[in-house]
Amino acid sequence: MLRLTRLAGLMGLGMVLATPLAAQQAPGDSTKLAVVRELLRTSHAAEQILAGIENALDAQKKASPQVPEAFWTEFVERAKSSVSELVEMLVPVYDREFTIEDLRGLMVFYQSPLGRKMLEAQPRITRDAMIAGQRWGAKLGSEVARDLTDRGLLPQ
Repeated sequence: MLRLTRLAGLMGLGMVLATPLAAQQAPGDSTKLAVVRELLRTSHAAEQILAGIENALDAQKKASPQVPEAFWTEFVERAKSSVSELVEMLVPVYDREFTIEDLRGLMVFYQSPLGRKMLEAQPRITRDAMIAGQRWGAKLGSEVARDLTDRGLLPQ
């Protein structure tokens, strides 16, 4: 059970697709926080997070074949029902990283045709980037293992 708990924690951390999480901060300016929340809605943060989880699921299943399918099903269902909790955890991160002018500029971008195109393409970009990263990592790992074996540093 501890392995599943650890796996779930790693999945949650890894599948948020490098979204920076930070410790909770003291509440900031209420107007700014409202703009942050609106930006997160406008940028479809919850949907992007869930798409990232869906994109990473096959790789996670392959990496952990001992984990029963029921775990993955339940994990996805719970992620869907509680993603708003994660989005809310992002509010202080955006509050810390962006000025209110930055946030408003991002809102303008995401409401523009290019911003809407980016939001539409982002799940596919993330999926394809993960596939490319897996291929690259497999190739790199194979090369390193071969080189270390050739040098006698790994058993044949």
